[in-house]
Amino acid sequence: MTYARSGILQVGGSNNELGAFQVLDKDNQIIGYWDKNGIVLTEGEIKSADNSSSWNLKTGELVLNGYVMSYQVEYAIGDSKSTAP
Repeated sequence: MTYARSGILQVGGSNNELGAFQVLDKDNQIIGYWDKNGIVLTEGEIKSADNSSSWNLKTGELVLNGYVMSYQVEYAIGDSKSTAP
């Protein structure tokens, strides 16, 4: 296992062929990663530094500057339409 205690952590290098940053939970399961293709998060919440804005990945709740944004998503299955909760 490799640990970074301070300074700048760089992964990847030339063409970012081998670079990846993984975030693990307490059970050592990957809950997010960042590689040359982008950032993928499967658990948790994304927050601004001052906590005024956030996006909860489980509930889908989006809060911008203290205002909760709610919406419904429509999706089609075969010939019928449904509304996601």
